[in-house]
Amino acid sequence: MAGHIFPSKSEGRYIIGTTDPLKAVAKATGVKVSAHDLRRTFATVAEGADVSWMVMKALLNHSIKGDVTAIYPHVSPERMRVQVQKVGDRMKLLCGIEDVSGENVKKLKRV
Repeated sequence: MAGHIFPSKSEGRYIIGTTDPLKAVAKATGVKVSAHDLRRTFATVAEGADVSWMVMKALLNHSIKGDVTAIYPHVSPERMRVQVQKVGDRMKLLCGIEDVSGENVKKLKRV
């Protein structure tokens, strides 16, 4: 099983509170956002990158209760990786961020 994207200092745990990190970002940048703002932005960019609703729900950890059709398919981690990469690529495009290369840049390895 893969680890958490935002692990905590305690093994097997994950970050629960976002208040302190987001306050630090606001202090450093002057931009105040909430965790919900970030989720809405992610979902908006995902929709613009043609990420399927099923994958988007899984990536946002939203329930599929009440959606009978949604309980049948299984969304694989690999499909989610591909789709979340599409979101990241779209965000880079929207923000005008160019790819960075050099000796100090390493590709992340899958665990």
